[in-house]
Amino acid sequence: MKVSEAQWDALDGVKPAPEPTPTKPAEVAPVAGSLTWGVSSGFYEYTTDPARPAKGEVRTSGVGGGAGGYVFPQATGSSWNAETRTGTVRYSGSVTFWGHGGAMNTTFANPVITVNSPISGSITANGTTYVLGLASAGFTANADGSITWSNVPVNGGVSGGGNGGGGGFGMDNLTFTVGVASAANYGSTVTTSPAAQTRTPAAAAPASTGITVVTPPQQLAAGGEIEITASGFQPNETGILVVIYSEPTVLDTNAKADANGVVRWIGTLPEGLTGKHTITMQGSINVGQEITIVAADETKAAGKSATVTETAETTAGAATPISDGGTPAWAWWTGALALLLIAGASTGLVVAQRRKAEHAATEL
Repeated sequence: MKVSEAQWDALDGVKPAPEPTPTKPAEVAPVAGSLTWGVSSGFYEYTTDPARPAKGEVRTSGVGGGAGGYVFPQATGSSWNAETRTGTVRYSGSVTFWGHGGAMNTTFANPVITVNSPISGSITANGTTYVLGLASAGFTANADGSITWSNVPVNGGVSGGGNGGGGGFGMDNLTFTVGVASAANYGSTVTTSPAAQTRTPAAAAPASTGITVVTPPQQLAAGGEIEITASGFQPNETGILVVIYSEPTVLDTNAKADANGVVRWIGTLPEGLTGKHTITMQGSINVGQEITIVAADETKAAGKSATVTETAETTAGAATPISDGGTPAWAWWTGALALLLIAGASTGLVVAQRRKAEHAATEL
């Protein structure tokens, strides 16, 4: 029979070593919840791309991150059941897509996520509720008690329309963590379309048709006023260039279209610029029209000549009255007098013939 070391120690009166006291695991601080969502990358590109008609900007308030992944912090007021992992979670902050001179103004603010089951949920923002594809998303139960759904598909879309234009764009997938309310305090940002910053006039006139010149041709003088109009631009489009050629001279950098895409522009032609030139508008489309500009003194001389001619005609008319038919009045008076003389002569002849007849009858 073999005796173990512990048994020998017990026989010798050696006290066994005490069992180690189990240590309590360190508590993990709860993680603040957040929603990471780019909203719609297609919509973002449509809004900020200088080649697209919106020519707008994306404004954020109270969210972190950036394009493709705005971070909305978890807000207070959520109603969440940690055991069933269902309920409603509120997030704060806003992202606004602005374009078409204000005709497009879409804001996604303070989104709310509702989880009904491990495979059923939705997000509400911009007054619209979008269905979440939780069944195909990743799920993680974190050690701090928070839970995360990642790469969640969002069913639905957003319209890029200023007055119906632009088409529709799909929503980006999102990732959200349900934790505790966040203390993050994000500021505001504005991402502007570089269109207004980079737009420069074409080296040569890009178009020679499409503009209607309202000002009469004879009044187009160097340094004088010109009024033009054109249609076909985006509704409420801004930042339209007005440029006159041959050498490009910018007359305006921010002509504006109305709600129907019509631009009516009144401006001043350059001093000293005469001859044939092409005036253009350059924006979402390019339009133009060739015009002939005369010197300012030529228009003044033409005006004086017209005044002298009109005065001479008026004076002649006063000296020689003209009848409605265009014949001078003296001709009418002469004709009338001749008729009176003829009538008088005829009357005298008739009287003489009667007297002669009466005398002949008396002799008989």
